[in-house]
Amino acid sequence: MATVTAPAPAPPSLTELNRQHWDSATARSFDDIPWIREASALMSTEILARKDRIHPGLTDKTARVLDYACGQGDSSLPLAPYGAQFRGLDLSERMAAAYNAKAAAHGFDASFMSATAGDLVATPPSAPDTPEYRDFDLALVRMAFHHFENIDTAAARLVERLKRGSGVLVVVDFLPHEDIGGGHVPKEFAAAANTISHSGFFQETIEQCFARAGCVDVQFEMMTKVKIGEAGDTERDVFICWGRRADDGNRVSL
Repeated sequence: MATVTAPAPAPPSLTELNRQHWDSATARSFDDIPWIREASALMSTEILARKDRIHPGLTDKTARVLDYACGQGDSSLPLAPYGAQFRGLDLSERMAAAYNAKAAAHGFDASFMSATAGDLVATPPSAPDTPEYRDFDLALVRMAFHHFENIDTAAARLVERLKRGSGVLVVVDFLPHEDIGGGHVPKEFAAAANTISHSGFFQETIEQCFARAGCVDVQFEMMTKVKIGEAGDTERDVFICWGRRADDGNRVSL
């Protein structure tokens, strides 16, 4: 009798690799890693320097903010004095829990700042679809776009969660660079290499992505370079791009 060989199991998707990695990454707080802490603080400073131009709700403290791929809350917390409400979404349940723990440690009630697990890029999206997770003034994605397999889907789904005519999508990420390697990240984060889909983005790529998602008044600016890795000898160019959801909403159905 012929031997029947079972088919090999399918390799995990990029989404699943990201979920697994970021679940395990919560074992060590990013606050404990100097170069990540310093890069995060620098990016927060750059965002705050532009807050009046990004959205008036960050000036009069009325903005409702969606922090997508929120991690442990390092994007939301610096904005807390300037917003009315923050909601985080992350693939990783453990990252969402870490976000909530960190928000509570800073004295914030869950009604003001909280996160849950969710994936807007999945088909269909596996994220809350309640009024609490819609009609945001701001959707912020900081240093996560390069993990998304399809940035057009991500941008369109995020824009769809914004207020028509006034909500703003904000993306902070790398310009094109060589793949991270050669000890440029701590060894405990080496597995992150398997979770990256893009080695940065050209300005034209991001601006066209925003336009396809239904954004207008798109602004693209360079930020201060950040140092990557414990040795501190590798720098990356970082950009910030923001655009307002058009009155007619999404121009792409995804």
